[in-house]
Amino acid sequence: MVASEVYTRRVRRAQELLAANGIDLLILTSSVDMFYLTGFTDEQRERLMFLMVPRAPREPVFVLPALYETEARTSTQVEDIRIWRDGQDPFAPVLETLASLGRPDPVVAIDDVMFARFLLPLVKRARAEWTSAAPVMVTLRLAKDALEIATMKEVGRLTDEVMARAVAACAPGVEEVTVARLIQRTFGELGAEPTATLPIVAAGPNGAMPHYRAGDRRMQRGDLVVLDFCGSVDGYWSDITRTICIGEASEEAIRVYQLVEQAHRAGVARCVAGETCQAVDTAARGVITAGGYGPAFIHRTGHGLGLEIHEEPQIVGVNPQRLEAGMVFSVEPGIYLPGRFGARVEDCVVVNAEGPATELTSFPHGEILVV
Repeated sequence: MVASEVYTRRVRRAQELLAANGIDLLILTSSVDMFYLTGFTDEQRERLMFLMVPRAPREPVFVLPALYETEARTSTQVEDIRIWRDGQDPFAPVLETLASLGRPDPVVAIDDVMFARFLLPLVKRARAEWTSAAPVMVTLRLAKDALEIATMKEVGRLTDEVMARAVAACAPGVEEVTVARLIQRTFGELGAEPTATLPIVAAGPNGAMPHYRAGDRRMQRGDLVVLDFCGSVDGYWSDITRTICIGEASEEAIRVYQLVEQAHRAGVARCVAGETCQAVDTAARGVITAGGYGPAFIHRTGHGLGLEIHEEPQIVGVNPQRLEAGMVFSVEPGIYLPGRFGARVEDCVVVNAEGPATELTSFPHGEILVV
């Protein structure tokens, strides 16, 4: 459980960013952004639930359906909680808060995931200049603090255990979906949450589809099998990919795997403070291009990780953003040969203030693992 002082500090930092960006009010719906600032959220449903954060010195306001009142009052640091009940106008406390700002056209930032059923009436009924909350929330969440990193190290450790069990379950005749369900079950047994969708267990030609999930294909001797999955602890995610072989691999499969593994190491080596996202992508991609498989590396080298499996920063060749201490992201080069096989190696790293990055998972990948 994160101490309330941490959430208070995050809200104060959010207010500083609101002022710096000329924003009068931040409105967040049920989302990881709301969770980040309060430790409280739920799925977006049919009932309006808003966290409103005005510029300092005003305090945050929660607008909640009555059924969440007790939970919000006992589990968050927000003191101003305004409840609406069935039959009441849920937008009334929102409009009151906007009016209290004392500006005829306040600048209001809205998060990127708000349902249209809430956003459209809000925009229609309230006079304001509307903008995206991304400049505030992305900046806030980009560099993880010590508590967040500790949590992600713990879920990384559990993920290594899951990978060991998943690899042990792979054998000729085993269906992909059997291993996928084992992965989900094992996360639960270890006290972590799996993804709601099946993880990636892609054997043989299915491995050439980067976001294939798992089906009824039975593993065969000579197959490369891509295992890619995530788990979470206290809302924070891990992400790992390993590629193994069922029995002896072909010479080309071994060559492809070795290129991917070298590209992974080249990318991780550039994950130091002051480098750029572009440089990490270029380092990994250069190895695969030099090996003759450049067109077969069809996605970015990595993505940010935290309260979401995919968040900022984007590790892609067109992103000049500089790496900062506390950033967490994946390094996951791959080669995909449609109709034949694919290979990918992924670990997530934490950028340190000095020296090389820390990898959050450590299941072996130096040589292709044959089972």
